[in-house]
Formats: sequence, C-alpha cells, structure tokens
Amino acid sequence: GVVFYVEEGGKSGMIMSMDQAYLKWSTENIYCNCNNPKDGSFNMQSIKYHDPTLEKHPAAKWCADHGEGWYLPASYELNLMWDAVSDGKHVFDYEFVKLYNDKLDDPIREDYYWSSNETTENMAEVVVFIDNSVICLEPYKTSPFYVRAIHKF
Repeated sequence: GVVFYVEEGGKSGMIMSMDQAYLKWSTENIYCNCNNPKDGSFNMQSIKYHDPTLEKHPAAKWCADHGEGWYLPASYELNLMWDAVSDGKHVFDYEFVKLYNDKLDDPIREDYYWSSNETTENMAEVVVFIDNSVICLEPYKTSPFYVRAIHKF
C-alpha cells in the first residue's frame, strides 16, 4: 500500500490499497448499524455481525479480501485520504494526484468513493474526490461506486 496519513509522532497512520474496485455497498437493504464516522474497522465489524461472509456487502468483502486488518474506510478516514491526495486543497489537481497515482496500480479518480458509514437501511455515505468537495452524499447502497481499502499501522 501507499501511506496517506501519519499520526503526530510518526509511529502510526494509514495506508491505502494499491488497487480499487467499482462495486455496490450492498446487494440488499439491511441496516448494519455502521455509524462510526471515524473508524471504518469498527463499521466493518458491524457489517460482519449482520453478514459474516460479507457476500451481501461487495465493497466490504473486497476490502477484507486484501487480508487481515484491511477494511472499508469511514467517511473521516476517506476525508484524510482526500486531504492527502489533494495536498489539503480539495481540488483534483492531476499533477499533484499524480504523485500518488504513480505509486498505485489503479489511479485515484475524480469521482465518488464509498465509505463504511450508512445513514439508512438503503443509503450509505460516499466521499466526493472532486474539486472543492469533501461532501458526504447519501446514495443508494445498491449503486456502484469506487472502493479503496485502507489499513492502519
């Protein structure tokens, strides 16, 4: 993965996966109580409680399939990623984003990314990686959007 966030002191942080996918949040309208805006790993445990195999949650399953500790990020964690790849400007500057994309197998796109936060049984939040935006929209879980897994270190 590629480091996108380091905590003060430099001993912990987060990395993003080298790849991404275009998937649905879920295939059914089920509320999993994924309401922690800052900790996607907590939300992943809630999803697994309701769907142990993650078969009904393609985005979460794809992230978990990266291995132990990988998960679908919460909206706050995705906003940290957007801060990093936009140099804190929240503008999709292709030259700056290229610094990340040159290291990744699949480039970060100027588009919508699923978070692990849900708002209703049929809607979850996406974070918008588009100019001047960190808006969390609430699209239908059965719609496909980009997914990028993260891992804490």
